[in-house]
Amino acid sequence: MKRKTKRSCTVLALIIFGVAPPVPMTFADDAAVSPAGVFYFSVEGLISRPITERFNKDGDKEPLATDFNTNLNSSVFSDLSLVEGAFGLPPGSATFGTSDVKFTRHIQIYNFDFAYGLTDRLSIGVRVPYWHQTNDVEASLDNSTATVGFNPGVPGGVAPIGFAGTPAPTTEDVQNFLVSQGYSRVEDWTGSAFGDVIAGAKYQYYRSKNWRLAATGGVIFPTGTWDDPNNLVDNNTGYDAWGLRIRLQQDFVKQISGAEDGTVSLTPGDYLINTTLGYDAIFPDKKPFRVCDIHTPVCPDFDSSVERDTGDIFEAGLSGVLGVLVQGLTVSAHYTYSYKMKDKYRGNLGFNYDVLAVESDYRAHIIEAKLSYSTIPRYLAKDFPLPLIASVRYLERVAGTNNQFNSRYIGFTLEAFF
Repeated sequence: MKRKTKRSCTVLALIIFGVAPPVPMTFADDAAVSPAGVFYFSVEGLISRPITERFNKDGDKEPLATDFNTNLNSSVFSDLSLVEGAFGLPPGSATFGTSDVKFTRHIQIYNFDFAYGLTDRLSIGVRVPYWHQTNDVEASLDNSTATVGFNPGVPGGVAPIGFAGTPAPTTEDVQNFLVSQGYSRVEDWTGSAFGDVIAGAKYQYYRSKNWRLAATGGVIFPTGTWDDPNNLVDNNTGYDAWGLRIRLQQDFVKQISGAEDGTVSLTPGDYLINTTLGYDAIFPDKKPFRVCDIHTPVCPDFDSSVERDTGDIFEAGLSGVLGVLVQGLTVSAHYTYSYKMKDKYRGNLGFNYDVLAVESDYRAHIIEAKLSYSTIPRYLAKDFPLPLIASVRYLERVAGTNNQFNSRYIGFTLEAFF
Protein backbone atom coordinates (compact mmCIF):
# COMPACT_ATOMS: atom_id res chain seq x y z
CA MET A 1 0.00 0.00 0.00
CA LYS A 2 2.88 2.33 0.86
CA ARG A 3 4.58 1.57 -2.45
CA LYS A 4 1.41 2.35 -4.41
CA THR A 5 0.99 5.66 -2.60
CA LYS A 6 4.56 6.62 -3.38
CA ARG A 7 4.18 5.75 -7.03
CA SER A 8 0.93 7.65 -7.32
CA CYS A 9 2.82 10.87 -6.71
CA THR A 10 4.58 10.39 -10.05
CA VAL A 11 1.40 10.32 -12.11
CA LEU A 12 1.34 12.75 -14.97
CA ALA A 13 -1.73 12.36 -17.14
CA LEU A 14 -2.25 11.00 -20.57
CA ILE A 15 -3.55 14.20 -22.07
CA ILE A 16 -4.79 14.04 -25.64
CA PHE A 17 -5.58 17.56 -26.77
CA GLY A 18 -8.77 18.25 -28.80
CA VAL A 19 -8.87 19.46 -32.59
CA ALA A 20 -11.27 22.17 -34.30
CA PRO A 21 -10.36 24.88 -36.84
CA PRO A 22 -11.02 27.52 -34.15
CA VAL A 23 -9.51 25.04 -31.10
CA PRO A 24 -7.07 27.37 -28.99
CA MET A 25 -4.75 24.68 -27.62
CA THR A 26 -1.09 23.84 -27.63
CA PHE A 27 0.02 20.26 -28.08
CA ALA A 28 3.05 20.44 -25.78
CA ASP A 29 2.10 17.45 -23.61
CA ASP A 30 4.90 15.37 -22.15
CA ALA A 31 6.17 11.80 -22.32
CA ALA A 32 4.93 10.72 -18.88
CA VAL A 33 2.47 7.86 -18.35
CA SER A 34 0.27 6.88 -15.42
CA PRO A 35 1.79 4.11 -13.26
CA ALA A 36 0.03 0.76 -13.23
CA GLY A 37 -3.24 0.83 -11.33
CA VAL A 38 -3.38 4.64 -10.94
CA PHE A 39 -6.37 6.67 -12.11
CA TYR A 40 -6.09 10.28 -13.23
CA PHE A 41 -8.80 12.89 -13.68
CA SER A 42 -8.59 16.54 -14.66
CA VAL A 43 -10.92 19.36 -15.54
CA GLU A 44 -9.69 22.27 -17.61
CA GLY A 45 -11.47 25.50 -18.39
CA LEU A 46 -10.50 27.98 -21.10
CA ILE A 47 -12.34 31.28 -21.26
CA SER A 48 -11.66 33.58 -24.18
CA ARG A 49 -11.26 37.28 -24.12
CA PRO A 50 -13.66 38.94 -26.61
CA ILE A 51 -12.67 37.77 -30.11
CA THR A 52 -13.16 40.46 -32.75
CA GLU A 53 -10.40 39.74 -35.29
CA ARG A 54 -9.09 36.96 -37.49
CA PHE A 55 -6.03 36.43 -39.67
CA ASN A 56 -6.51 36.71 -43.43
CA LYS A 57 -4.69 34.72 -46.12
CA ASP A 58 -1.65 37.01 -45.82
CA GLY A 59 -1.52 36.73 -42.03
CA ASP A 60 -2.82 40.25 -41.43
CA LYS A 61 -5.54 40.92 -38.86
CA GLU A 62 -9.02 41.94 -39.97
CA PRO A 63 -12.47 42.18 -38.32
CA LEU A 64 -14.30 38.87 -37.97
CA ALA A 65 -17.28 40.16 -39.97
CA THR A 66 -15.23 41.54 -42.87
CA ASP A 67 -17.03 39.37 -45.43
CA PHE A 68 -20.43 40.67 -44.27
CA ASN A 69 -19.61 44.34 -44.84
CA THR A 70 -20.32 44.66 -48.52
CA ASN A 71 -22.46 46.09 -51.28
CA LEU A 72 -25.69 44.04 -51.26
CA ASN A 73 -25.97 43.75 -55.02
CA SER A 74 -26.34 40.78 -57.36
CA SER A 75 -22.95 39.40 -56.33
CA VAL A 76 -24.56 38.69 -52.93
CA PHE A 77 -28.19 38.14 -53.88
CA SER A 78 -28.10 36.65 -57.37
CA ASP A 79 -31.85 37.17 -57.87
CA LEU A 80 -31.18 40.91 -58.19
CA SER A 81 -29.84 40.23 -61.67
CA LEU A 82 -33.39 39.23 -62.62
CA VAL A 83 -34.63 42.58 -61.30
CA GLU A 84 -32.04 44.36 -63.43
CA GLY A 85 -33.20 42.47 -66.51
CA ALA A 86 -36.88 43.05 -65.81
CA PHE A 87 -36.53 46.81 -65.30
CA GLY A 88 -33.72 47.48 -67.80
CA LEU A 89 -31.17 48.41 -65.13
CA PRO A 90 -27.43 48.23 -65.87
CA PRO A 91 -25.83 44.98 -64.69
CA GLY A 92 -24.67 45.24 -61.07
CA SER A 93 -26.64 48.43 -60.40
CA ALA A 94 -29.48 46.87 -58.38
CA THR A 95 -28.48 47.09 -54.71
CA PHE A 96 -30.11 47.23 -51.30
CA GLY A 97 -27.24 49.38 -50.04
CA THR A 98 -24.25 48.50 -47.87
CA SER A 99 -24.34 46.20 -44.86
CA ASP A 100 -22.61 47.15 -41.60
CA VAL A 101 -21.94 44.08 -39.44
CA LYS A 102 -19.77 43.47 -36.36
CA PHE A 103 -19.08 40.15 -34.60
CA THR A 104 -17.76 39.69 -31.07
CA ARG A 105 -17.28 36.05 -30.16
CA HIS A 106 -16.93 34.56 -26.68
CA ILE A 107 -15.79 30.95 -26.35
CA GLN A 108 -15.59 28.76 -23.26
CA ILE A 109 -14.07 25.28 -23.57
CA TYR A 110 -14.16 22.71 -20.77
CA ASN A 111 -12.05 19.59 -21.16
CA PHE A 112 -12.58 16.53 -18.97
CA ASP A 113 -9.66 14.08 -19.05
CA PHE A 114 -9.60 10.53 -17.68
CA ALA A 115 -6.59 8.19 -17.72
CA TYR A 116 -5.57 4.86 -16.23
CA GLY A 117 -2.20 3.13 -16.05
CA LEU A 118 -2.37 -0.41 -17.44
CA THR A 119 1.35 -0.89 -16.80
CA ASP A 120 4.16 1.39 -15.70
CA ARG A 121 4.74 2.23 -19.36
CA LEU A 122 1.28 2.08 -20.91
CA SER A 123 -1.69 4.34 -20.15
CA ILE A 124 -5.12 4.64 -21.72
CA GLY A 125 -7.18 7.80 -21.63
CA VAL A 126 -10.04 9.85 -23.02
CA ARG A 127 -10.73 13.56 -23.42
CA VAL A 128 -14.30 14.88 -23.47
CA PRO A 129 -14.53 18.55 -24.55
CA TYR A 130 -17.59 20.73 -24.02
CA TRP A 131 -18.01 24.15 -25.64
CA HIS A 132 -20.20 27.12 -24.79
CA GLN A 133 -20.13 29.97 -27.34
CA THR A 134 -21.82 33.27 -27.99
CA ASN A 135 -21.60 35.70 -30.86
CA ASP A 136 -22.70 39.26 -30.15
CA VAL A 137 -23.87 40.61 -33.49
CA GLU A 138 -24.47 44.19 -34.60
CA ALA A 139 -26.11 44.29 -38.02
CA SER A 140 -27.54 47.28 -39.83
CA LEU A 141 -28.10 48.56 -43.35
CA ASP A 142 -26.83 51.78 -44.88
CA ASN A 143 -29.45 52.36 -47.59
CA SER A 144 -28.03 55.67 -48.81
CA THR A 145 -26.73 53.93 -51.97
CA ALA A 146 -29.75 51.63 -52.42
CA THR A 147 -31.40 51.56 -55.84
CA VAL A 148 -34.03 48.86 -55.23
CA GLY A 149 -36.36 48.03 -52.39
CA PHE A 150 -39.14 45.65 -51.40
CA ASN A 151 -42.64 45.99 -52.76
CA PRO A 152 -45.08 43.06 -52.32
CA GLY A 153 -47.27 44.57 -55.03
CA VAL A 154 -44.88 43.80 -57.89
CA PRO A 155 -43.88 40.37 -59.26
CA GLY A 156 -40.89 39.04 -57.37
CA GLY A 157 -41.39 41.56 -54.56
CA VAL A 158 -38.36 43.76 -55.49
CA ALA A 159 -38.43 46.89 -57.66
CA PRO A 160 -36.48 50.14 -58.18
CA ILE A 161 -37.01 52.67 -55.40
CA GLY A 162 -39.96 54.88 -56.30
CA PHE A 163 -41.50 52.42 -58.74
CA ALA A 164 -45.15 51.97 -57.72
CA GLY A 165 -44.30 53.50 -54.35
CA THR A 166 -41.37 51.17 -53.59
CA PRO A 167 -39.60 52.52 -50.44
CA ALA A 168 -35.93 52.32 -49.59
CA PRO A 169 -35.08 48.99 -47.92
CA THR A 170 -34.57 48.71 -44.17
CA THR A 171 -32.42 46.44 -42.01
CA GLU A 172 -35.49 44.37 -41.16
CA ASP A 173 -36.34 44.04 -44.86
CA VAL A 174 -32.93 42.51 -45.59
CA GLN A 175 -33.15 40.19 -42.56
CA ASN A 176 -36.52 38.93 -43.83
CA PHE A 177 -35.09 38.50 -47.34
CA LEU A 178 -32.29 36.34 -45.91
CA VAL A 179 -34.87 34.17 -44.19
CA SER A 180 -36.78 33.81 -47.48
CA GLN A 181 -33.53 32.46 -49.01
CA GLY A 182 -33.33 29.74 -46.35
CA TYR A 183 -30.90 31.48 -43.98
CA SER A 184 -31.28 32.28 -40.30
CA ARG A 185 -31.35 35.92 -39.23
CA VAL A 186 -27.99 37.63 -38.71
CA GLU A 187 -28.38 38.26 -34.99
CA ASP A 188 -26.98 37.29 -31.60
CA TRP A 189 -26.23 33.58 -31.32
CA THR A 190 -25.57 31.20 -28.42
CA GLY A 191 -24.63 27.55 -28.69
CA SER A 192 -23.46 24.77 -26.36
CA ALA A 193 -22.27 21.37 -27.57
CA PHE A 194 -19.67 18.67 -27.11
CA GLY A 195 -16.50 18.76 -29.16
CA ASP A 196 -14.87 15.77 -30.83
CA VAL A 197 -14.06 13.18 -28.14
CA ILE A 198 -10.61 11.58 -28.37
CA ALA A 199 -9.63 8.26 -26.79
CA GLY A 200 -6.32 6.46 -27.04
CA ALA A 201 -3.19 5.11 -25.43
CA LYS A 202 0.31 6.35 -24.63
CA TYR A 203 3.33 4.05 -24.51
CA GLN A 204 6.61 5.17 -22.95
CA TYR A 205 9.15 3.17 -24.93
CA TYR A 206 12.34 4.62 -23.42
CA ARG A 207 13.50 6.32 -20.23
CA SER A 208 16.81 7.04 -18.59
CA LYS A 209 18.19 9.47 -16.02
CA ASN A 210 17.55 12.44 -18.31
CA TRP A 211 15.30 11.21 -21.11
CA ARG A 212 11.73 9.99 -21.53
CA LEU A 213 10.34 9.09 -24.95
CA ALA A 214 6.72 8.16 -25.65
CA ALA A 215 4.23 7.67 -28.48
CA THR A 216 0.49 8.35 -28.31
CA GLY A 217 -2.19 7.04 -30.63
CA GLY A 218 -5.85 7.93 -30.48
CA VAL A 219 -9.19 7.74 -32.23
CA ILE A 220 -11.18 10.93 -32.91
CA PHE A 221 -14.93 10.45 -32.53
CA PRO A 222 -17.49 12.49 -34.51
CA THR A 223 -19.18 13.98 -31.45
CA GLY A 224 -18.61 17.65 -32.24
CA THR A 225 -20.81 19.95 -34.26
CA TRP A 226 -20.02 21.29 -37.73
CA ASP A 227 -21.19 24.63 -39.11
CA ASP A 228 -24.86 24.96 -40.00
CA PRO A 229 -24.66 26.12 -43.65
CA ASN A 230 -27.80 28.22 -43.17
CA ASN A 231 -26.51 30.00 -40.07
CA LEU A 232 -24.04 32.78 -40.89
CA VAL A 233 -23.04 33.54 -37.29
CA ASP A 234 -22.45 30.14 -35.62
CA ASN A 235 -19.15 28.32 -35.05
CA ASN A 236 -18.21 24.64 -35.08
CA THR A 237 -16.89 22.67 -32.09
CA GLY A 238 -14.99 20.08 -34.13
CA TYR A 239 -14.89 18.44 -37.53
CA ASP A 240 -17.67 16.01 -36.50
CA ALA A 241 -15.86 13.20 -38.32
CA TRP A 242 -13.92 10.06 -37.47
CA GLY A 243 -10.16 10.39 -37.41
CA LEU A 244 -6.82 9.21 -36.04
CA ARG A 245 -4.26 11.06 -33.94
CA ILE A 246 -0.56 10.34 -33.47
CA ARG A 247 1.81 12.14 -31.10
CA LEU A 248 5.53 11.61 -30.47
CA GLN A 249 6.71 13.10 -27.16
CA GLN A 250 10.32 13.64 -26.14
CA ASP A 251 11.31 14.90 -22.66
CA PHE A 252 14.74 15.98 -21.44
CA VAL A 253 14.70 16.18 -17.65
CA LYS A 254 17.34 17.81 -15.43
CA GLN A 255 16.51 17.13 -11.81
CA ILE A 256 18.25 15.96 -8.69
CA SER A 257 16.64 12.52 -8.62
CA GLY A 258 16.75 11.76 -12.34
CA ALA A 259 13.89 10.07 -14.17
CA GLU A 260 14.96 6.43 -14.45
CA ASP A 261 11.81 5.19 -12.71
CA GLY A 262 9.53 7.58 -14.55
CA THR A 263 9.32 10.02 -11.66
CA VAL A 264 9.49 13.73 -12.44
CA SER A 265 9.23 15.93 -9.37
CA LEU A 266 10.85 19.27 -10.10
CA THR A 267 12.44 21.10 -7.18
CA PRO A 268 13.53 24.74 -7.51
CA GLY A 269 16.13 24.92 -10.27
CA ASP A 270 15.14 21.63 -11.91
CA TYR A 271 13.72 21.79 -15.43
CA LEU A 272 12.09 19.78 -18.20
CA ILE A 273 12.25 20.46 -21.94
CA ASN A 274 9.70 18.79 -24.18
CA THR A 275 9.27 18.50 -27.92
CA THR A 276 6.14 17.04 -29.44
CA LEU A 277 5.38 16.09 -33.04
CA GLY A 278 1.78 15.48 -34.02
CA TYR A 279 -0.35 14.30 -36.92
CA ASP A 280 -4.14 14.18 -37.29
CA ALA A 281 -5.91 12.40 -40.12
CA ILE A 282 -9.62 13.23 -40.46
CA PHE A 283 -11.49 10.61 -42.48
CA PRO A 284 -13.66 11.56 -45.49
CA ASP A 285 -17.33 12.13 -44.73
CA LYS A 286 -20.41 13.92 -46.06
CA LYS A 287 -21.72 17.26 -44.83
CA PRO A 288 -24.29 19.86 -45.98
CA PHE A 289 -22.80 23.01 -47.52
CA ARG A 290 -23.77 26.22 -49.22
CA VAL A 291 -21.38 25.97 -52.13
CA CYS A 292 -20.19 29.58 -51.92
CA ASP A 293 -16.87 31.33 -52.16
CA ILE A 294 -15.58 31.66 -48.60
CA HIS A 295 -15.68 35.46 -48.83
CA THR A 296 -19.17 35.51 -50.34
CA PRO A 297 -21.03 33.60 -47.64
CA VAL A 298 -24.52 34.13 -49.12
CA CYS A 299 -25.43 32.12 -52.22
CA PRO A 300 -28.33 29.94 -53.39
CA ASP A 301 -26.28 26.80 -54.17
CA PHE A 302 -27.12 24.27 -51.43
CA ASP A 303 -26.06 20.62 -51.37
CA SER A 304 -27.16 18.50 -48.41
CA SER A 305 -24.54 15.80 -49.04
CA VAL A 306 -21.15 17.12 -50.12
CA GLU A 307 -18.25 14.67 -50.01
CA ARG A 308 -15.58 16.22 -47.80
CA ASP A 309 -11.97 15.06 -47.45
CA THR A 310 -10.51 17.21 -44.67
CA GLY A 311 -6.85 18.11 -45.01
CA ASP A 312 -4.32 16.44 -42.71
CA ILE A 313 -3.07 18.45 -39.72
CA PHE A 314 0.55 18.57 -38.54
CA GLU A 315 1.78 19.94 -35.19
CA ALA A 316 5.18 20.74 -33.71
CA GLY A 317 5.47 21.87 -30.09
CA LEU A 318 8.27 23.05 -27.82
CA SER A 319 7.88 23.64 -24.09
CA GLY A 320 9.95 24.24 -21.00
CA VAL A 321 9.03 23.70 -17.35
CA LEU A 322 11.07 25.15 -14.46
CA GLY A 323 10.79 24.47 -10.74
CA VAL A 324 10.77 27.74 -8.78
CA LEU A 325 10.76 29.04 -5.19
CA VAL A 326 9.34 26.01 -3.37
CA GLN A 327 8.94 22.33 -4.17
CA GLY A 328 5.77 21.77 -6.14
CA LEU A 329 5.69 25.20 -7.82
CA THR A 330 6.56 25.38 -11.53
CA VAL A 331 6.37 27.87 -14.36
CA SER A 332 6.22 26.83 -17.99
CA ALA A 333 6.17 28.26 -21.48
CA HIS A 334 4.85 26.53 -24.59
CA TYR A 335 4.94 27.19 -28.32
CA THR A 336 3.00 25.27 -30.97
CA TYR A 337 3.11 25.52 -34.74
CA SER A 338 0.18 24.04 -36.67
CA TYR A 339 -0.18 23.41 -40.38
CA LYS A 340 -3.32 22.10 -42.04
CA MET A 341 -3.47 20.94 -45.65
CA LYS A 342 -6.27 21.89 -48.03
CA ASP A 343 -9.60 20.10 -48.01
CA LYS A 344 -11.10 18.41 -51.06
CA TYR A 345 -14.80 18.49 -51.97
CA ARG A 346 -17.00 16.70 -54.47
CA GLY A 347 -20.71 16.70 -55.24
CA ASN A 348 -23.31 15.67 -57.77
CA LEU A 349 -25.37 18.82 -58.31
CA GLY A 350 -23.13 20.53 -60.85
CA PHE A 351 -21.87 23.29 -58.54
CA ASN A 352 -18.29 24.56 -58.47
CA TYR A 353 -17.25 22.53 -55.43
CA ASP A 354 -13.63 23.65 -55.69
CA VAL A 355 -14.58 27.00 -54.14
CA LEU A 356 -15.09 25.21 -50.80
CA ALA A 357 -11.40 24.31 -50.70
CA VAL A 358 -10.25 27.94 -51.01
CA GLU A 359 -8.41 28.96 -47.82
CA SER A 360 -9.25 25.66 -46.13
CA ASP A 361 -5.56 25.21 -45.32
CA TYR A 362 -3.96 27.28 -42.58
CA ARG A 363 -0.92 27.95 -40.43
CA ALA A 364 -1.13 28.97 -36.78
CA HIS A 365 1.31 29.93 -34.01
CA ILE A 366 0.15 29.55 -30.40
CA ILE A 367 2.00 30.54 -27.24
CA GLU A 368 1.14 29.65 -23.66
CA ALA A 369 2.38 30.57 -20.20
CA LYS A 370 1.40 28.49 -17.16
CA LEU A 371 1.90 28.56 -13.39
CA SER A 372 1.29 25.29 -11.55
CA TYR A 373 1.34 24.13 -7.96
CA SER A 374 1.38 20.48 -6.87
CA THR A 375 0.33 19.31 -3.43
CA ILE A 376 1.99 15.95 -4.00
CA PRO A 377 5.14 16.72 -1.94
CA ARG A 378 2.93 17.84 0.96
CA TYR A 379 0.64 14.85 0.47
CA LEU A 380 3.59 12.48 0.77
CA ALA A 381 4.69 14.31 3.89
CA LYS A 382 1.13 13.82 5.23
CA ASP A 383 0.72 17.57 5.36
CA PHE A 384 -2.13 17.73 2.79
CA PRO A 385 -5.09 15.36 2.36
CA LEU A 386 -5.12 15.01 -1.45
CA PRO A 387 -2.57 14.71 -4.30
CA LEU A 388 -3.61 17.56 -6.61
CA ILE A 389 -2.12 19.87 -9.22
CA ALA A 390 -3.68 23.28 -9.84
CA SER A 391 -2.67 25.51 -12.75
CA VAL A 392 -3.52 28.87 -14.24
CA ARG A 393 -2.59 29.62 -17.82
CA TYR A 394 -2.70 32.12 -20.64
CA LEU A 395 -2.92 31.12 -24.32
CA GLU A 396 -2.83 33.26 -27.43
CA ARG A 397 -2.85 32.60 -31.13
CA VAL A 398 -0.29 35.24 -32.05
CA ALA A 399 -0.19 34.58 -35.78
CA GLY A 400 -2.07 32.62 -38.38
CA THR A 401 -3.57 32.55 -41.85
CA ASN A 402 -6.84 31.84 -43.62
CA ASN A 403 -9.46 32.97 -41.12
CA GLN A 404 -7.97 31.59 -37.90
CA PHE A 405 -9.24 33.58 -34.93
CA ASN A 406 -6.89 36.03 -33.23
CA SER A 407 -7.88 34.54 -29.87
CA ARG A 408 -6.66 34.89 -26.29
CA TYR A 409 -7.70 32.62 -23.42
CA ILE A 410 -7.38 32.59 -19.66
CA GLY A 411 -7.49 29.07 -18.30
CA PHE A 412 -7.36 26.87 -15.23
CA THR A 413 -6.67 23.18 -14.70
CA LEU A 414 -7.29 20.97 -11.67
CA GLU A 415 -5.76 17.49 -11.71
CA ALA A 416 -6.34 14.65 -9.24
CA PHE A 417 -4.82 11.20 -8.76
CA PHE A 418 -6.32 8.18 -7.07
